[in-house]
Amino acid sequence: MAFVFTVIVENGVRPRLNIVDIPGYGDQINNEGCWDTIIKYIKDQHSTYLRKELTTMRDKQIQDTRIHCCLFFINPTGNSCIRIHNGLTSCDGAL
Repeated sequence: MAFVFTVIVENGVRPRLNIVDIPGYGDQINNEGCWDTIIKYIKDQHSTYLRKELTTMRDKQIQDTRIHCCLFFINPTGNSCIRIHNGLTSCDGAL
């Protein structure tokens, strides 16, 4: 995984945009469970943020590394794109 961040300034608001690149996602012949790594990462980031937020002596500025949106770009070849998309969206309840 590769991590990049940038700060966007719009109307005085400065949100930090974190980009996580996962090369090779969906490239295997058998893509069964290829989203498990992504789901684990999303859950880990949420748990880390929640743990920091619930401490009694928390920092004033907790760095938010949670994932708020997932975009994935897969070459549309055959039905593999549909299977991966359906598999990933079926994990919504797990998050």
